[in-house]
Amino acid sequence: MLLLPYHRFTFSTPLTSTEVIERMQEQVGPTISTAMMGKGRGEFDPFSEAEEMVYPYNGAVYEDYFAISRSVRGFPMPVIWGTVFEQNNLTYVSVVVKPDMSEQFIVLFLFLSIPLLACIGAITSLLLNGFDPKMLAGIGIFVIPYSLLLILFRNEQNINRSFLVEVLNGKIV
Repeated sequence: MLLLPYHRFTFSTPLTSTEVIERMQEQVGPTISTAMMGKGRGEFDPFSEAEEMVYPYNGAVYEDYFAISRSVRGFPMPVIWGTVFEQNNLTYVSVVVKPDMSEQFIVLFLFLSIPLLACIGAITSLLLNGFDPKMLAGIGIFVIPYSLLLILFRNEQNINRSFLVEVLNGKIV
């Protein structure tokens, strides 16, 4: 997890924990795999217009926690893990935003493995042969995609944080 993006924040809300869960259930639809449960073969087409998900987020909401991600097809989104708890007559929501490794392992592997190998090769060449300006390309091949990954994750975490605070009338603690 050292190289992967990760963000944690907590906010308070004037709503009760039951109201928080109800509001989250209004905003969160089932994942495609959950929607296919119980359907016969050929009854569910995730790409048809009739089965289009209209929720801004997909995932699962339980009694005191939720695991959701934004509904965007074709692009892996970070998963938002939230825990709802009450303390001192206030309701708090503790949120962790991180990549879901079960869905994003392949993307992260393709996005970082080849550039990481180029960077390691450039550093090895630097140690064995001394400095050569051509080696900066090998390091750049790793730094540029990794920086892009961090920028995209930061943008997505800001979207998720503002969504949760707005829906739950929260204040960041």
